[in-house]
This record gives sequence, C-alpha cells and structure tokens, in this order.
Amino acid sequence: MKKINKLILTGILLSATLVTYGCSGQTAYKSQTSQTSTAQAITSTKTGTKEETANKLPTFESVDIDGNKISSDIFKQKDYTLINFWGTYCPPCIQEMPELGKISDDYEDKNLQVVGIVIDTLSQNGYDKDQIAKAKKIIEKTGAQYTHIQLDTSMSELLTQLDLNAVPRTLIVDKELNILEDIEGSRDLKFFEKMIEDAQSKAE
Repeated sequence: MKKINKLILTGILLSATLVTYGCSGQTAYKSQTSQTSTAQAITSTKTGTKEETANKLPTFESVDIDGNKISSDIFKQKDYTLINFWGTYCPPCIQEMPELGKISDDYEDKNLQVVGIVIDTLSQNGYDKDQIAKAKKIIEKTGAQYTHIQLDTSMSELLTQLDLNAVPRTLIVDKELNILEDIEGSRDLKFFEKMIEDAQSKAE
C-alpha cells in the first residue's frame, strides 16, 4: 500500500482538511507530486478495514478522465458500485488495476460497476494535461477500461469524510450511497470477489 502526500489538495479543495496524500501498501512510498510547499508530508502504514468511516457518501459533481461532466448520480446506475481511489505515482494502485478491470467485465451483467477516482490530475492551476495523459496510459495498459473520475473542489466533503490519506482505497456502495465495504491496500481478484460477496450479503 503506497502512501499519499496530501500536499496536492492543500489550497485546491477549498478548506478541506485533507492536506497530504500517501500510497498505501505492503511498502510505504512517498508521493512524486511536486506541490510540496503548502504542507508537511504525512505518511501512513495502516492497512485493512476502515472502522470509523461515515456510513454514507456525500454527493459531488466533477469530470471524468475525458473531461465529461459527471456526478455521484453515477452510483445510482447499478445496485452496487466498487469505487477505487488511485494515483498515477502509486505502484500498488497500478498493480491491482488489471484485477479491477476483470471485475468490471465479469460483473457487467450482475448489477455491479467499477468506478475509479484518480487523485493526482488536479493541481493548484486546474487539471494537469500531462497527468491526465499519464493516467490514460495507465488505464489503457492495465485494461482498467471502466469510468474514472477526476477530483474536483466539490469533492472536499467526500475526501474529508473518508479521511483519505492513502491509496489504493476501495469501497463498495449501494445506489443510495451507503458504504457497505471499505478497505485500504492493494488486493487480488479473489479478495475483491469476496469483498463483493460480503457487500451483497450486508445489503440483503
């Protein structure tokens, strides 16, 4: 699990308390982002289930990786959505994306979708074209051909509520935005399949 330096969102997401991003995995890594002047890097080695997350996600509006308008209404399109927060600088994030691509394909007709949220395409000057291009290359290379959302200022409440300080971070929500599962760290296909099974059991 790779640590995030939350630096990227300081001064970007209004007054959000999320000021350092880290990549979370078996090994902690420092962010490769260049915005280092606004906050001290915070690192975390915590893995596993997040126990103190609020039970429901707040709504938001943003754009997808191609710049098209998108909102939290996307989560209403299926009974369940697996949400994966990731960064282009995070090897554990990229490592699990082929597995998530397979989940997206395998569950397409089972009322579950996968949505990625890439955390490092937004800079203090707006969306970074080079970072977007990098993200697109990773998506293509890993076969993670599902919807990917970029961060937006309207998502500050979401990030604060989740206390997002490391990626990868994966949630499963229902169409009412209730959080059914929430874990940190890179996982494999079998883990994601069990995670989905557990989420569906909770919703029954």
